Amino acid sequence: MPQVLEPKKKVVPEETKRVLLSKILVTTDFSEVSDHALDYAISLAKRYDARIYLAHVITPDPFQFAEPQLSQATYEKVLQAAEEGITDILISGKLRGVPHEVLL
Repeated sequence: MPQVLEPKKKVVPEETKRVLLSKILVTTDFSEVSDHALDYAISLAKRYDARIYLAHVITPDPFQFAEPQLSQATYEKVLQAAEEGITDILISGKLRGVPHEVLL
């Protein structure tokens, strides 16, 4: 009977199997679900000594069909609400001790 040779298994040191996270992007719409995602990201950031990038996106698309004056006023209100939402997160202290940046 012919002998079947199995390929040698490559031995990978335990150190190289470890997951490395250095940057975590968290998007928020200031909902309860986004808040839970941020909590999870914070726990990951603490575990892996990673930086959190907290982002909220405002797209100008919905405002392009309105009158220019109304469009600008509405955009400014949306921007102000987003800034207040980010401020609320920062004031809450959740990110205290965790390296982070805010992207708006």
